[in-house]
Amino acid sequence: MNCRKATVNDSEWVYEVLSDLRGHVPVSYPDFKTYFEEILDNESVNCLIFEMAGDKIGYVTLNSTAMPRYIGKCVEIEEFVVHPLQRRRGFGLKMLELIISDQGRDKRVRKLIVKSNGQDSIALYEKLMNKTDLVTLQLYLNKL
Repeated sequence: MNCRKATVNDSEWVYEVLSDLRGHVPVSYPDFKTYFEEILDNESVNCLIFEMAGDKIGYVTLNSTAMPRYIGKCVEIEEFVVHPLQRRRGFGLKMLELIISDQGRDKRVRKLIVKSNGQDSIALYEKLMNKTDLVTLQLYLNKL
């Protein structure tokens, strides 16, 4: 399995594969593509495509934030999705292993985090990451 940065040419595939995570939130493809093009140029965002034998397997969005108290940064896995036809084949674990390895090479990355409410994904993340008692609070603003 290899990993590469997503490009604007991947936008339609990414839009489709994110439909499971999007749920009922109405997002048109033209609006998504415009936004996707913007974040591809953002240095704090890393959009990754995972492939094997020329087939796209999964997509991940990583967001970096500053952590001045640790003189470094935190990387959060914001979106992590395996294509529906590729699920239950161990690809999620391989994707997570590649992310951890790659982020670990950047000596400024102090922490890699992921938030999840899906039992299947939590079971995957717990294979390589530590579950904490961190509480996440949120408030939706400017809903679509």
